[in-house]
Amino acid sequence: KVLIFPVEHGPMIEHLPRVLPRLARVLHECKLSGHNIAFDVVYTSARLRPYVDLWKLASAVADDTRLMAYALRQSRQSLGLERLAYAWTKSMGGYEEEFVMMMESDEHRATLHPNEGGHYANALDMPEAKPAYIAYTGGDVEVVGQAKVELRGALTKTVGYGIPLADPDNLGRFKLYQTPSRKFAYDHIVKRGIRTLSRMMARGMHVDKTELEHQEDVFPKLIT
Repeated sequence: KVLIFPVEHGPMIEHLPRVLPRLARVLHECKLSGHNIAFDVVYTSARLRPYVDLWKLASAVADDTRLMAYALRQSRQSLGLERLAYAWTKSMGGYEEEFVMMMESDEHRATLHPNEGGHYANALDMPEAKPAYIAYTGGDVEVVGQAKVELRGALTKTVGYGIPLADPDNLGRFKLYQTPSRKFAYDHIVKRGIRTLSRMMARGMHVDKTELEHQEDVFPKLIT
């Protein structure tokens, strides 16, 4: 089941002081999955402040389908959710197309397109657009849920490669160094990095400009 409600639009606004503390508790206690979920963590912690605790929200991150797909196969091709829908789900391919075409149309552009002064959630008051809007927003969640399972299965099947290295105990011979699998790299490096980088992006990081300029001047000279 997918629960959809726009927290910054329409009749929900007047209920936010009562709803947001409860929503925050749910987010803190759930295992969160998303697509490029670091953006969602940063945006949610900023827009739902002070109800959402950044540390707890980032700690709740369980999976990121965008980074799972990248860990499985590095590529310059798009890793957008629409592409994953075709590649890693059984029935969700093209889920967003109807609403996107409606939003881009001359008839509905001013009402629905955020770059034209509209808002996606206006579709809730438009009988002709509401079903496509629900398929669009709910489809994002459904694609992540389905693709995560398939990507996890694919990562589990990956194996590490053996790299021949000189054997210090047997001169003239080599031994194989077993590299970690892609699943290991995702679980122990990438996924943990999501949580750390989300916190860094949301809180910001102090940079001493004077020291930075000094290092930019000194280190190239040391290298040359």
